[in-house]
Amino acid sequence: MSADWGLAAGLWTAFSMLLFVLVVVWAYSRHNRSRFAEAAQLAVSDQLPSTTDTKPSINPTEQREQQA
Repeated sequence: MSADWGLAAGLWTAFSMLLFVLVVVWAYSRHNRSRFAEAAQLAVSDQLPSTTDTKPSINPTEQREQQA
């Protein structure tokens, strides 16, 4: 193994460690606490999440009428 490969492996390791630390800091930041708490309750809750970004579904009959 040449010195170039050793340098590349060291840089890749340092980049991976930095990325891991950034993800951990992001996950434990106060900004995301409420979002993660809400997501944790999805499995036991009967209600849909308060923020839904999905469009309501359209049944095929309405879809054909809209296309006409």
